[in-house]
Parts: sequence; C-alpha cells; structure tokens
Amino acid sequence: MRIGVIGAGAAGLYATQLLLERGHEVVLLEARDQVGGRITPLEGWADVPLEMGAEEIHGADSPWARMLRQAGAELFLPPGQDYIWYANQLWPEDDAPQAVQDALDFVATAVTWAGPPLTVTELPGYTGLQPDTTAIVNARLGNLYGTSDRYLCAAGIAEQELHWKSGPEDLRLRTGSLLDWLKIICHEAVAIARCGRPVIHVKILADGVTLTDATGEHHTADAAICTVPLPVLRQGLITFDPVLPPAHQAAIKMIGMGPGLKVQLRFTDRFWPADMTYLIGGQYIPEFWDATRGRGNTPVLTGFVMGDAAYQLGPHEPTVIRRALEDLDRMFGGIASASCTGAQVQDWSRAPWTGGAYSYPVAGGGLDARRALAGPVGGRLYWAGEATSEGHQATVHGAIETALRAVDQVLRRTTP
Repeated sequence: MRIGVIGAGAAGLYATQLLLERGHEVVLLEARDQVGGRITPLEGWADVPLEMGAEEIHGADSPWARMLRQAGAELFLPPGQDYIWYANQLWPEDDAPQAVQDALDFVATAVTWAGPPLTVTELPGYTGLQPDTTAIVNARLGNLYGTSDRYLCAAGIAEQELHWKSGPEDLRLRTGSLLDWLKIICHEAVAIARCGRPVIHVKILADGVTLTDATGEHHTADAAICTVPLPVLRQGLITFDPVLPPAHQAAIKMIGMGPGLKVQLRFTDRFWPADMTYLIGGQYIPEFWDATRGRGNTPVLTGFVMGDAAYQLGPHEPTVIRRALEDLDRMFGGIASASCTGAQVQDWSRAPWTGGAYSYPVAGGGLDARRALAGPVGGRLYWAGEATSEGHQATVHGAIETALRAVDQVLRRTTP
C-alpha cells in the first residue's frame, strides 16, 4: 500500500517511520528545506545545540521520553528554583511577597477551573489581583500555553490537565538536539523525505488521493496523512477537492494558535542566580531560562514570548533583542547589555509553512474541536499533529501520539 504524508515534523516523520517499518510505501513531502518542523536547533553558536522551537520533554512517562531513552539519550530535570521580578526586586518564588503569592494561588485555581468557558482574564478573582502581578499570571498561564491570558480559555486548560497522562516533569536533553535524536529514531523516514515540496492541493477520490506539490508534480496514494500546522490550513495554503467537511472547517477556526518567538542571548558570564531555573516578570519578555544549565558552559539565556507580546515585538528582530536586554538590565543593574556577545531570534509566526507557535484552547474550542479535526475525511484523508491531540497538545509527544493514531486509522481502513 502507498501512503502520502504531508509534512515532516515530528508527527509526519514518526507516521512515516511506522508505515515503513510495517512494509508500506510512503511518499513524504515537506514544504521547508529541512525536516523537523517546529523542532529546530541552533548549532555552533554555543558549546551545545540550542533549541529555537520545541525544547523540553514534558513528562517522564511520555512516549517521546521513552523513545529518547531507548535511543540512548540522557534526560535530566534541572535542579533549582524559579525567580520572580516584582516591585523592583528579584525574589525566589517561595520568598516572594504576598501579592505574588496571591497571583500564584490564582494560577493554581485557573488550571482547575470547572465553570463556564471563560478566559483567564474573565475568571473570578482576576480583577482583585494587584495590577503589577498580572504579568506573573500571564507568564505562568497565557505565555506558557502559547498565547495571552485574554485569549486563553481556563476551562480548556483544566480539560487538558484532566487528560494529561505523561507526568509533571519538564526534562531536557543532556547532549545533542531534539532533531538529532528525532532523526535517529525516524532514520528511515528522514532518508525518504522530499524537502522543498509544499503540498498545495489534495484531491480525495473514491479509491485514493492525489497530492499536488508546488512544482506541479502529482503524487498518487491509497490514503494520506496531513500533519501541517493550523495556520497553513487557515490561510488556505492547501486546497481540498472536495472541500473539507463543515466539522473540520469549524474546528480549524476554533482551535487557537498564534504568534510566538524565542530569543537567545549569549553573555560573557552568568550574572543570574546559580540555582535559577526560570525567571518571570519581565515587562517585555514574560519568561527567561538558562539554556545551557546542566548541559554546557556558554552563558545563554532564552527569552520566551507568546501572544500579544510576540505580535508587538515580532516584526522587528532588533527590537526583540533590545527589549529583552532592557528587561534583564532592569533586573540585574545594567550588566546584560554590557556583557551580551550575541543574539538570535526565531519568530514562528513568520516562519514559512508554519505561521505560529503551537495550539491552545479558546472558548468553544476544547477537546471536541480537536477530535473533530482528527476525524478522517472520505476514508482516505487522515490527520495528525499536536493540534489534533486530546490532552497532550502543544507537545512533541502529543504529535507522536497522533501519528500512531493516524497510522492505525489508515491501516484499519485501507488494509483488506
């Protein structure tokens, strides 16, 4: 049997690898000039690879964590504590003032919200927070989940948490990049990937599918698995004949995905606390972390910006860097700008054939929307990717789980 796979990110590579291992022919078409999708390393800039996209391995019990360990990767949980910038002072989280603790208590309430589908900013208690602590809430909720608090549905967060099955740990690789290890795990898929071949049209037939790429070449298959990010579908970069069913069209609109960026800042010395895991509360950059702690010696801080802040900063890379350094200068007495030796920015909303960071829940767009998007079309077109995950969205292991689901659906439907 011949299967077409659209997109060579984590979901597309793993789906292809599974199909090849089961003896099927696969044509894997990738729009960009490299595989990996939103897994993109920055090589040669520090003494270890840095991640410009996916970075943490969320949960020690996730299939991705198991696959990495089986492949020989060493995973570790960075020790230390979070720091919070508040009232012109840097506080260890546990020692922060009561206003900060109130904001953190609000965060804990939001992730267990069982009421109507309100956004974080609409929740009871939000207006009672000290105004200068709402940035802390946004860092822990909106920014973490891929957006801003005013768009993020609290009920959707709670729904996701109820379906989370992978454990609470946020692990990192000791050596190599995520793409290095993904290529090892999916080596057969990588070998056949055809990069620079964006699929622009999918024709669904009674006995198969035809995929047309941007060069005009037609690829016929018995079935296809589409793994592209949501913005590609929203922007109509791929057309479908017949058009997608109403349920799929509605789901594409009702799952959130917006701008997001990372900024890597390299310094002459580590001027931040030696035990710092995350640093939140910046005016422009909601969250920073030590990118090489436990892995390398090059002093690098990663800035992580989603939602409105990413939209405002994203068009101008020098502005992103300047604002990040301004935040750090404010926290550390001007040392950041004086010791910065380089910076790199990845803006996912402007990355071709990507268009955003990762999916998040909006009001009315919970797991039901993800299930609708994951539904097969005409018994010939199937779906995978983190946006179609039920509970593990916005993660690599969620994408991998959806690949396994899609492959099983294809083989059950098309195998005699």
